[in-house]
Amino acid sequence: MGILKQKKGNIPIWGWIIFGMIPLFFFCIYTYTDIRVTTEDGIAVWYAIFDEKSLGKYYMMLYPYRDGGYPSYDFFIYLIFAIWDFPLYIYEKIAKTGFSQNYVLLLYAKSICLLFLVLCANQIYKIVHKITNDKEKAWWGCFTFVFSVTVFQAVVIICGYDVISLFFTLCGIHAYLEEKDKKFILCFSCAIACKMFALWVFIPLLLLKYKRIWKVAAGFLAGVALMVLPKLYFMFYQKISGLKILSDKDSTLVSANAVKYISDYLWSSEAPIATIYIPWLFFFTFILWVWCWFNKKKLSDKMVIYICLIGMSIFMLTCYTHPQWMILIMPYIAILECSGWTNLPESLFCEVCMGAGHILWMVRNAPQCYSYNIINNMLHLEEGNREFWYTGIWLYISKLSNMVHISMDNIFLMFRSIFVASFILLLIYVYPREKQQESVAESKEVKRLFYLKAMVSMLVLGIPLLGAILRMMGLQ
Repeated sequence: MGILKQKKGNIPIWGWIIFGMIPLFFFCIYTYTDIRVTTEDGIAVWYAIFDEKSLGKYYMMLYPYRDGGYPSYDFFIYLIFAIWDFPLYIYEKIAKTGFSQNYVLLLYAKSICLLFLVLCANQIYKIVHKITNDKEKAWWGCFTFVFSVTVFQAVVIICGYDVISLFFTLCGIHAYLEEKDKKFILCFSCAIACKMFALWVFIPLLLLKYKRIWKVAAGFLAGVALMVLPKLYFMFYQKISGLKILSDKDSTLVSANAVKYISDYLWSSEAPIATIYIPWLFFFTFILWVWCWFNKKKLSDKMVIYICLIGMSIFMLTCYTHPQWMILIMPYIAILECSGWTNLPESLFCEVCMGAGHILWMVRNAPQCYSYNIINNMLHLEEGNREFWYTGIWLYISKLSNMVHISMDNIFLMFRSIFVASFILLLIYVYPREKQQESVAESKEVKRLFYLKAMVSMLVLGIPLLGAILRMMGLQ
């Protein structure tokens, strides 16, 4: 029993185990469709290499155990999935069937997100420790990141693999703080190749670091190299082979997802902060980039993290996003909360309200992420998929709308308002005021606050179970 009493910072091992068991249980009974589809596309890399005898045919072939659909992300993310999923390829070659109907194999496929979540927590520890030189604060940074509403939503409920890109982003930020320029560029190149969202952090850091245009341009080109080079390879193969890719476009230079995002999301009125007259993303991003470019003084490490938070917050607040993308802001919030205990109760309260408000707002356009659908996807309790998308909290909100005679749109707008207000308040509370004295908080009080926040945050894990109750009652 002695090992259970050992501490990581001020957190006993038993605390990590008890708090970890609950989300791990829910991780084992939920899955969203995207992780299965992307795993299949990762396995397809091996089919291209060993069955088609040419990696160049990857975007021109179908995964053998799926009807339709084709890879729509950049190749680097599929390469990471392919490495993790090689055992699944071996299984499929032997069993002559797809992996997704096997619970254990599906759980293994999902676990790539848990691996990268742990890796992200490790980077947060390193960054907080560098800023504070305090192991206790560094461990609490890991704890408050992992046990948060937003991470529970993104990793436990939806199993979003944005956490992979996030890991490389955090590696790049740590390298930036240590002034290791080559590692900084390489890590961000990996992050951008996974998902282009890392650009919203990478470009401000480039503008802070380099003041000569050619250096900024060279850094940017190096940063996008791992994304562009595979595109050029597949384009070249397409030209010399005369084969067509399996998409509605004639080129793989711009991914299908990027085209859809630019056309549908950046100008969407569904963004948390939106008007029909000004695309606020470009408005605020331009201000941030100009400020970074003309800033001459060396910023503190905490202020650098705050700049990263602002860059990603602009994206989250001014664009229509998918629910799991909110995890991209959480490391910066955790780091700033634990770099000093200033405004800690207020910050944790706003963080929970922000996460809960975001989930309730997202139910409007993504009900399938919080419904009985994701339980059935994992446990295969009955036939069906899309017919269960609204079997969950969406139906409860619909019933509430009928009871109080307020339209569902107005109820969702209320949730949207809570989300935006909490988000903005949080940005105010975590702002690193250089001359403000750090408040002295008792260790027991800090522990109580973080434990309370973790327990309240865990309540969101039960949201999809509301759909299971409806099914058991035969209501939908």
